Amino acid sequence: SSWRAPPPTEAHSEDLTFMGMLGVLSAYTGLLLVLSAGCREFLQQSRRLQRTTLDDSFEEVYADFFIHNDGEDHRARWMNVKPKISSILNSITCASSLKPFPSWEMVKIDACLTKDVWHLRQLARMLRLDANGEVRPSNDRAGTARKG
Repeated sequence: SSWRAPPPTEAHSEDLTFMGMLGVLSAYTGLLLVLSAGCREFLQQSRRLQRTTLDDSFEEVYADFFIHNDGEDHRARWMNVKPKISSILNSITCASSLKPFPSWEMVKIDACLTKDVWHLRQLARMLRLDANGEVRPSNDRAGTARKG
């Protein structure tokens, strides 16, 4: 005289199948939300780390310049540019959101650096040299002009 459950009917088994699918779907959705939150946190930590290691990144990228010459000029320029780069990185969510740099602008900048800067250095050198080819002592030209 033990009690036995009635055999499942078709409607009952369809309810169980639907409930099982609903459970799997909600578990899958929950898993995606947890993974999404984890990825978001990872990316935020990565961005914070990039901002804190800007100096290390600079040293790594420009290591060749420090090996082959003094490098103090590069470090001085870096100190001027670093706040701007930090500001840009703080204002965006991801570096890929920045507009791409057109290749024609890169060609133009390269031409300026290789030709125009060289030409300006030659002009500055000529201004420093006197007629005998010796370096003139630096003096206050405005003060000399007023005296003479």
